[in-house]
Amino acid sequence: LVQRERDFRPDRVMYVVDKRQALHFERVFRCARKTGVTRPETELTFIGFGTVNGKDGKPFKTRSGGTMKLSELLDTVESKVAIKGEEEMPAAELRQLKQAIGLAAVKYGDLMNPCESNYIFDIDKFASFEGNTGPYILYTMVRIKSILAKLKERHPEIAAAVSSNTTASGTACRFAAFTTASERDLALTLTRFSHTLGEALKKDAPSIICSYVYEISNKFNVFYHDKKILAEEDKTTLRSLVALITLTLKVLDICINILGFKAPEKM
Repeated sequence: LVQRERDFRPDRVMYVVDKRQALHFERVFRCARKTGVTRPETELTFIGFGTVNGKDGKPFKTRSGGTMKLSELLDTVESKVAIKGEEEMPAAELRQLKQAIGLAAVKYGDLMNPCESNYIFDIDKFASFEGNTGPYILYTMVRIKSILAKLKERHPEIAAAVSSNTTASGTACRFAAFTTASERDLALTLTRFSHTLGEALKKDAPSIICSYVYEISNKFNVFYHDKKILAEEDKTTLRSLVALITLTLKVLDICINILGFKAPEKM
């Protein structure tokens, strides 16, 4: 605290530590206030996290060497990632793709849990493309990117209009009337974007963002199976659909960027 106050004069300092250390940090903060180590206006926050447990349910013991290094962990997760057609991909491209998916698997697998909760560290589950996992979120985003790429080839004028938010006549692109419940559900979920980020910031809880992107991904995939986007012939409806999935991708992209990983162009 002395060093941080001297070097940075922060408005807020957050200690993310095992929740069993709560009393210790309560005392540290009191001492810092009473001795003038920190300014009265500096916000000191303790964020307690639960234990990370093995499949046996027992906490990992870092001091006794019961955990692997981060580099080893990422290599292990990458080895668990199975990509369709990977035997036909160039080695460098495959390696880069597995790194992106592996990083998403680890970061999402950790951040999806409420900070104070204990959780089981299961590499096989984290690397799965099904369920509430990082790879599932990435797969959804890549699916949207694939649809938009095909639409751009078939209807470049619509893709350009949505991208610039205007039609050829200069009017703004607007959503048409929603024709399916799943389309409406997805749109309504996207409207909670700002509120969700605000709640995550207020509660220091990235798990709120994880729950949100998982909900969006589920809503999009239901919508995707209900609505044959690429087969839509009505131009007004198609513009609306393109605008909706473009917005979906943007929201997901911002959210995972906050969580610390990115989506590849293809999987």
